[in-house]
Amino acid sequence: MIRSIQAAQHLDSRGQPTFQVDLTTDKGTFRATVPSGASTGANEATELRDKHSSAYGSKGVQKAVSNIELVIGPALVQSGLKVDTHQK
Repeated sequence: MIRSIQAAQHLDSRGQPTFQVDLTTDKGTFRATVPSGASTGANEATELRDKHSSAYGSKGVQKAVSNIELVIGPALVQSGLKVDTHQK
């Protein structure tokens, strides 16, 4: 079961702001980082950047971090979703 989800802004290997997420379950804490994308194909995810901020030349991701912390994370925790940590 998911216990908590925390997100933070950090810089990827190219120095671009992106975010990482720590997911805590009954089995432990797992971390995922999301590299900044360079592709702009029709099936690519849209980046959510802090366009009106002076931080990182308006390329910060604090709005995305807030969405994870305040909307997505709490909804997943409240859902009671069970996580299968066994890979096939």
